[in-house]
Formats: sequence, C-alpha cells, structure tokens
Amino acid sequence: MPSAYASGSVSGAAHPAVVAAMNLDDMRAFLQRSRPATTAEALRLLRGAFPAAPLRLRVAACEG
Repeated sequence: MPSAYASGSVSGAAHPAVVAAMNLDDMRAFLQRSRPATTAEALRLLRGAFPAAPLRLRVAACEG
C-alpha cells in the first residue's frame, strides 16, 4: 500500500501554492483591524482567520 506521504495527499497539509498565496500584509492588516491585546490573542485570531497558514507565518505577522 503506498504511503500518503509519498503521494503528497496528506490530509490537513497545506499545498505549497496555497501557502505561497498567503500574504503577510493581509494578515497584518487583519491584526490592525482586530486590535488584539496580546500576542497570544493575535495568534489565536490568526489561527481562526487563516487556518491553513503555518505557525511560522502567523508568528511573522505578529512581529511586523
């Protein structure tokens, strides 16, 4: 039986094109509109609004 990892069809894994399309500027604009009080709150908001974004991208949006 072929591995799901070998076929690239792992459920929940974001396709590279989807990840590339995510824009840090959009995430930062979202944070400016929502005005979170803490970094933890910002990360929770980003996780809800951009669920396919990897954690490192959400953290980068908080740093900017």
